[in-house]
Amino acid sequence: MPANLPRKEVIVRLPAEEQVCDCCHQPMHVMGEDVREELELIPAHVQVTRYIREKYGCRCCEQHGTLGSMKVAPPVPALFAKSYATPSLGKRPTRDVA
Repeated sequence: MPANLPRKEVIVRLPAEEQVCDCCHQPMHVMGEDVREELELIPAHVQVTRYIREKYGCRCCEQHGTLGSMKVAPPVPALFAKSYATPSLGKRPTRDVA
């Protein structure tokens, strides 16, 4: 996507009760993210919406060298798989009929 387009970010987080390690039950921290961008057409305005899915890891397991768990927030469904399109790209401008 062109870097000069405006962007809106949507952060997708795991619920607080799921941000706990399945191995040692300690709190997890954000260790990365997966990003998907879509092209959204807004009349007379185009912007890129960035869906940022946070990834979580367990500091306790990392410090002790144990194989802890890693979790990722669920993806926001896309209109078409691996597509930049959103429903706004299919909208046709309406005209007043006299």
